Amino acid sequence: MRVTVLLTMLTLMVTGCASGPQLMDASREEAPEWLGKTPYKLGGKRYYVGRANGANSVDDALQLAGSDAIRSLVGELGVTVSEESKAFQEEHNGVFQYDVQLQVQTRSEPVKIRNMVVLDRYTETWTRTRTETDGWVLMTIPEEDFRRAQREAAARVLIVFECRAQPRSLCGEKLLDGVRAALTTAARPVVPQVVLGPLKESAQSVGIGKNAAYVLTVKLESEFLSEMDGEFYARSSATGELLDTGDNKVLNSVETGPLKGGHFSKEQAVATALQEAAKSLASRLSAL
Repeated sequence: MRVTVLLTMLTLMVTGCASGPQLMDASREEAPEWLGKTPYKLGGKRYYVGRANGANSVDDALQLAGSDAIRSLVGELGVTVSEESKAFQEEHNGVFQYDVQLQVQTRSEPVKIRNMVVLDRYTETWTRTRTETDGWVLMTIPEEDFRRAQREAAARVLIVFECRAQPRSLCGEKLLDGVRAALTTAARPVVPQVVLGPLKESAQSVGIGKNAAYVLTVKLESEFLSEMDGEFYARSSATGELLDTGDNKVLNSVETGPLKGGHFSKEQAVATALQEAAKSLASRLSAL
Protein backbone atom coordinates (compact mmCIF):
# COMPACT_ATOMS: atom_id res chain seq x y z
CA MET A 1 0.00 0.00 0.00
CA ARG A 2 1.42 3.38 -1.03
CA VAL A 3 -0.07 6.69 0.02
CA THR A 4 0.90 10.32 -0.42
CA VAL A 5 1.02 12.58 2.62
CA LEU A 6 1.17 16.34 2.20
CA LEU A 7 4.08 17.76 4.17
CA THR A 8 1.98 20.67 5.27
CA MET A 9 1.40 18.32 8.18
CA LEU A 10 4.98 18.94 9.20
CA THR A 11 3.82 22.23 10.61
CA LEU A 12 0.62 20.94 12.19
CA MET A 13 0.80 19.89 15.79
CA VAL A 14 -2.56 19.37 17.46
CA THR A 15 -2.51 20.35 21.13
CA GLY A 16 -5.02 19.75 23.82
CA CYS A 17 -5.81 21.26 27.19
CA ALA A 18 -4.69 19.38 30.29
CA SER A 19 -7.67 19.48 32.64
CA GLY A 20 -7.64 16.46 34.88
CA PRO A 21 -6.20 14.13 32.22
CA GLN A 22 -6.57 10.39 32.59
CA LEU A 23 -4.63 7.75 30.67
CA MET A 24 -7.18 5.40 29.13
CA ASP A 25 -5.00 3.13 27.03
CA ALA A 26 -1.44 2.66 25.72
CA SER A 27 0.00 0.56 22.94
CA ARG A 28 2.29 -1.24 25.42
CA GLU A 29 2.66 -1.57 29.16
CA GLU A 30 5.82 0.54 29.44
CA ALA A 31 6.77 3.53 27.36
CA PRO A 32 9.87 2.85 25.21
CA GLU A 33 13.21 4.30 26.26
CA TRP A 34 13.66 6.24 23.03
CA LEU A 35 10.65 8.47 23.71
CA GLY A 36 12.59 11.39 25.15
CA LYS A 37 15.61 11.19 22.87
CA THR A 38 16.56 13.95 20.49
CA PRO A 39 17.96 13.22 17.00
CA TYR A 40 21.12 11.19 17.31
CA LYS A 41 23.62 9.17 15.24
CA LEU A 42 24.60 5.56 15.86
CA GLY A 43 26.20 2.84 13.75
CA GLY A 44 26.15 4.69 10.44
CA LYS A 45 22.52 5.80 10.81
CA ARG A 46 20.61 8.84 12.01
CA TYR A 47 17.61 8.55 14.30
CA TYR A 48 14.68 10.94 14.70
CA VAL A 49 11.83 10.92 17.21
CA GLY A 50 8.58 12.53 16.13
CA ARG A 51 5.70 13.39 18.45
CA ALA A 52 2.07 14.41 18.08
CA ASN A 53 -0.26 15.49 20.90
CA GLY A 54 -4.03 15.48 21.04
CA ALA A 55 -4.85 13.76 17.75
CA ASN A 56 -8.32 12.49 16.93
CA SER A 57 -7.25 8.86 16.48
CA VAL A 58 -4.32 6.49 16.72
CA ASP A 59 -3.78 6.63 12.96
CA ASP A 60 -3.80 10.43 12.98
CA ALA A 61 -1.37 10.54 15.89
CA LEU A 62 1.11 8.20 14.19
CA GLN A 63 0.84 10.04 10.89
CA LEU A 64 1.47 13.40 12.53
CA ALA A 65 4.33 11.98 14.59
CA GLY A 66 5.94 10.61 11.43
CA SER A 67 5.65 14.02 9.82
CA ASP A 68 7.21 15.59 12.92
CA ALA A 69 10.20 13.22 12.64
CA ILE A 70 10.64 14.18 9.00
CA ARG A 71 10.40 17.84 9.98
CA SER A 72 13.26 17.27 12.43
CA LEU A 73 15.42 15.86 9.64
CA VAL A 74 14.52 18.71 7.29
CA GLY A 75 15.64 21.16 9.97
CA GLU A 76 19.11 19.62 9.86
CA LEU A 77 19.27 20.09 6.10
CA GLY A 78 18.90 23.85 6.54
CA VAL A 79 16.43 24.49 3.71
CA THR A 80 13.08 26.24 3.51
CA VAL A 81 10.43 24.03 1.93
CA SER A 82 7.07 24.83 0.40
CA GLU A 83 3.68 23.26 0.98
CA GLU A 84 3.99 21.38 -2.33
CA SER A 85 6.48 19.00 -0.67
CA LYS A 86 5.28 15.43 -0.30
CA ALA A 87 6.13 12.25 1.59
CA PHE A 88 5.43 8.84 0.08
CA GLN A 89 4.65 6.19 2.67
CA GLU A 90 4.96 2.52 1.78
CA GLU A 91 4.36 -0.57 3.91
CA HIS A 92 6.11 -3.92 3.39
CA ASN A 93 5.32 -6.72 5.83
CA GLY A 94 4.39 -4.24 8.53
CA VAL A 95 7.47 -2.05 8.02
CA PHE A 96 6.77 1.56 7.04
CA GLN A 97 9.21 3.41 4.78
CA TYR A 98 9.15 7.00 3.57
CA ASP A 99 10.56 8.66 0.48
CA VAL A 100 10.26 12.44 0.71
CA GLN A 101 10.33 15.09 -2.02
CA LEU A 102 11.06 18.52 -0.61
CA GLN A 103 10.20 21.43 -2.84
CA VAL A 104 12.85 23.99 -1.88
CA GLN A 105 11.79 27.58 -2.43
CA THR A 106 15.01 28.64 -4.15
CA ARG A 107 15.29 25.66 -6.51
CA SER A 108 13.33 24.02 -9.30
CA GLU A 109 14.43 20.43 -8.57
CA PRO A 110 13.10 18.77 -5.42
CA VAL A 111 15.42 17.52 -2.70
CA LYS A 112 14.86 13.81 -2.25
CA ILE A 113 15.12 12.04 1.09
CA ARG A 114 15.22 8.29 0.58
CA ASN A 115 14.94 5.24 2.79
CA MET A 116 13.54 6.69 6.02
CA VAL A 117 12.23 3.71 7.96
CA VAL A 118 9.91 3.58 10.96
CA LEU A 119 11.62 1.48 13.63
CA ASP A 120 9.06 1.77 16.39
CA ARG A 121 5.76 3.43 17.28
CA TYR A 122 3.97 4.15 20.52
CA THR A 123 0.60 5.71 21.37
CA GLU A 124 -1.34 6.76 24.45
CA THR A 125 -5.05 7.54 24.53
CA TRP A 126 -6.08 10.14 27.11
CA THR A 127 -9.25 11.68 28.42
CA ARG A 128 -8.67 15.42 28.75
CA THR A 129 -11.39 17.81 27.66
CA ARG A 130 -12.16 15.04 25.20
CA THR A 131 -10.73 11.66 24.25
CA GLU A 132 -7.55 12.13 22.25
CA THR A 133 -4.38 10.30 21.33
CA ASP A 134 -0.70 11.15 21.64
CA GLY A 135 1.74 9.39 19.35
CA TRP A 136 5.49 8.91 19.01
CA VAL A 137 7.45 7.51 16.09
CA LEU A 138 11.11 6.49 15.93
CA MET A 139 12.51 6.79 12.41
CA THR A 140 15.96 6.13 10.99
CA ILE A 141 17.86 6.91 7.80
CA PRO A 142 21.27 5.64 6.63
CA GLU A 143 23.98 8.28 6.95
CA GLU A 144 24.72 7.86 3.23
CA ASP A 145 21.16 8.83 2.29
CA PHE A 146 21.22 11.79 4.67
CA ARG A 147 24.48 13.05 3.16
CA ARG A 148 23.01 12.69 -0.30
CA ALA A 149 19.98 14.78 0.69
CA GLN A 150 22.33 17.30 2.27
CA ARG A 151 24.27 17.60 -0.99
CA GLU A 152 21.04 18.04 -2.95
CA ALA A 153 19.89 20.72 -0.53
CA ALA A 154 23.14 22.69 -0.94
CA ALA A 155 23.03 22.07 -4.73
CA ARG A 156 26.72 22.91 -5.20
CA VAL A 157 28.42 22.35 -8.56
CA LEU A 158 32.01 21.16 -8.89
CA ILE A 159 33.74 22.23 -12.11
CA VAL A 160 36.14 19.76 -13.70
CA PHE A 161 38.27 21.53 -16.31
CA GLU A 162 40.08 19.93 -19.21
CA CYS A 163 41.91 22.07 -21.77
CA ARG A 164 44.14 21.25 -24.70
CA ALA A 165 46.02 24.06 -26.41
CA GLN A 166 49.52 25.10 -27.31
CA PRO A 167 51.10 26.70 -25.46
CA ARG A 168 49.60 25.10 -22.33
CA SER A 169 49.80 28.40 -20.47
CA LEU A 170 46.76 29.59 -22.47
CA CYS A 171 44.56 27.15 -20.52
CA GLY A 172 44.12 29.36 -17.46
CA GLU A 173 41.13 29.08 -15.14
CA LYS A 174 40.13 32.62 -16.10
CA LEU A 175 38.53 31.00 -19.15
CA LEU A 176 35.91 29.68 -16.71
CA ASP A 177 34.76 33.12 -15.49
CA GLY A 178 31.78 33.11 -17.82
CA VAL A 179 30.90 29.53 -16.87
CA ARG A 180 30.91 30.43 -13.18
CA ALA A 181 28.70 33.45 -13.88
CA ALA A 182 26.27 31.29 -15.87
CA LEU A 183 25.96 28.79 -13.03
CA THR A 184 25.37 31.60 -10.54
CA THR A 185 22.64 33.00 -12.80
CA ALA A 186 21.06 29.54 -12.86
CA ALA A 187 21.04 29.55 -9.01
CA ARG A 188 23.68 26.83 -8.83
CA PRO A 189 26.39 27.66 -6.24
CA VAL A 190 29.88 26.70 -7.39
CA VAL A 191 32.50 24.82 -5.38
CA PRO A 192 35.40 27.34 -5.15
CA GLN A 193 38.11 24.86 -6.10
CA VAL A 194 38.31 23.75 -9.73
CA VAL A 195 39.49 20.18 -10.35
CA LEU A 196 41.78 19.75 -13.34
CA GLY A 197 41.11 16.79 -15.60
CA PRO A 198 41.31 14.28 -17.01
CA LEU A 199 40.11 12.49 -13.88
CA LYS A 200 41.70 9.30 -12.57
CA GLU A 201 38.43 8.24 -10.94
CA SER A 202 34.76 8.70 -11.75
CA ALA A 203 33.26 12.18 -11.81
CA GLN A 204 30.64 10.95 -9.34
CA SER A 205 33.29 9.91 -6.79
CA VAL A 206 35.17 13.19 -7.18
CA GLY A 207 31.97 15.21 -6.79
CA ILE A 208 30.87 13.34 -3.67
CA GLY A 209 34.35 13.81 -2.23
CA LYS A 210 33.93 17.57 -2.66
CA ASN A 211 30.38 17.44 -1.21
CA ALA A 212 28.89 18.52 -4.54
CA ALA A 213 25.46 17.60 -5.85
CA TYR A 214 26.61 18.08 -9.43
CA VAL A 215 29.78 17.90 -11.49
CA LEU A 216 30.13 20.10 -14.55
CA THR A 217 32.90 18.83 -16.82
CA VAL A 218 34.14 21.59 -19.13
CA LYS A 219 36.39 20.66 -22.04
CA LEU A 220 38.14 23.22 -24.25
CA GLU A 221 40.25 22.40 -27.29
CA SER A 222 42.10 24.72 -29.62
CA GLU A 223 44.40 24.23 -32.59
CA PHE A 224 46.30 26.54 -34.87
CA LEU A 225 45.00 26.59 -38.45
CA SER A 226 47.01 28.84 -40.72
CA GLU A 227 48.75 32.15 -41.35
CA MET A 228 47.80 34.49 -44.17
CA ASP A 229 49.39 37.83 -44.94
CA GLY A 230 50.69 38.20 -41.40
CA GLU A 231 47.39 37.26 -39.74
CA PHE A 232 47.10 34.01 -37.80
CA TYR A 233 44.01 31.85 -37.41
CA ALA A 234 43.04 29.16 -34.89
CA ARG A 235 39.99 27.02 -34.18
CA SER A 236 38.45 26.02 -30.82
CA SER A 237 35.50 24.06 -29.48
CA ALA A 238 33.97 23.54 -26.05
CA THR A 239 31.68 21.02 -24.37
CA GLY A 240 29.96 20.96 -21.01
CA GLU A 241 28.38 17.95 -19.27
CA LEU A 242 26.37 18.23 -16.05
CA LEU A 243 26.30 15.11 -13.88
CA ASP A 244 24.04 14.41 -10.89
CA THR A 245 26.32 12.78 -8.30
CA GLY A 246 23.36 11.19 -6.51
CA ASP A 247 22.00 9.18 -9.44
CA ASN A 248 25.26 9.24 -11.45
CA LYS A 249 23.15 10.50 -14.34
CA VAL A 250 24.01 13.09 -16.99
CA LEU A 251 21.37 15.80 -16.73
CA ASN A 252 22.47 18.00 -19.59
CA SER A 253 25.22 18.36 -22.16
CA VAL A 254 26.03 21.26 -24.46
CA GLU A 255 28.65 21.91 -27.12
CA THR A 256 29.69 24.89 -29.17
CA GLY A 257 30.96 23.36 -32.37
CA PRO A 258 34.11 24.77 -34.01
CA LEU A 259 34.75 28.50 -33.59
CA LYS A 260 37.54 30.52 -35.24
CA GLY A 261 39.79 33.20 -33.82
CA GLY A 262 42.28 35.47 -35.55
CA HIS A 263 45.14 37.69 -34.45
CA PHE A 264 48.48 39.12 -35.54
CA SER A 265 50.36 36.43 -33.59
CA LYS A 266 49.99 32.68 -33.55
CA GLU A 267 49.68 32.45 -29.77
CA GLN A 268 47.09 35.20 -29.54
CA ALA A 269 45.05 33.59 -32.32
CA VAL A 270 44.83 30.41 -30.26
CA ALA A 271 43.99 32.44 -27.12
CA THR A 272 41.24 34.34 -28.96
CA ALA A 273 39.69 31.12 -30.25
CA LEU A 274 39.73 29.63 -26.74
CA GLN A 275 38.03 32.72 -25.32
CA GLU A 276 35.33 32.62 -27.99
CA ALA A 277 34.60 28.96 -27.30
CA ALA A 278 34.45 29.53 -23.54
CA LYS A 279 32.13 32.50 -24.00
CA SER A 280 29.83 30.53 -26.31
CA LEU A 281 29.70 27.62 -23.86
CA ALA A 282 28.83 29.94 -20.97
CA SER A 283 25.89 31.38 -22.91
CA ARG A 284 24.51 27.88 -23.46
CA LEU A 285 24.99 26.92 -19.80
CA SER A 286 22.90 29.82 -18.54
CA ALA A 287 19.79 27.83 -19.42
CA LEU A 288 20.66 24.97 -17.03
